[in-house]
Amino acid sequence: INVENSDYLVIGIFYSEFEGAETLTYMLIDGKVFKTSNNHYTRSGKSSFEDLGDDKYRQVSNLITDFPQELLTDYRSIYGCPDCNREGGIFLAYKKEGELRKWKIDRDTSKLPYFLQAYTIEVEKAIKFLRR
Repeated sequence: INVENSDYLVIGIFYSEFEGAETLTYMLIDGKVFKTSNNHYTRSGKSSFEDLGDDKYRQVSNLITDFPQELLTDYRSIYGCPDCNREGGIFLAYKKEGELRKWKIDRDTSKLPYFLQAYTIEVEKAIKFLRR
């Protein structure tokens, strides 16, 4: 996978409240979706990627086209209070035209701006689907 020269979207759920923080992430890149290991929450420094197949990509590719552009113009990188109540948080990373942005988002959509609520629900559904 050529992450250096490609645009991509990473979606995930993280739990960092406890020792031994964990994360589950998926990368949408170059018309494929990969289950990834080792985001910035793990210690090894090496990533591995498992291709989940074309069908799964087709089912979640709308997350790229539906990506809320307001995130790219807002200065915040944290929305709500992700993982404050040990429920985990949504992790997003979006790279477009060489610029990489990352966000941590509360899973309680009532704590989010309106433009982010529906998208967060879609990300949660996509992660549940990709876990199967």
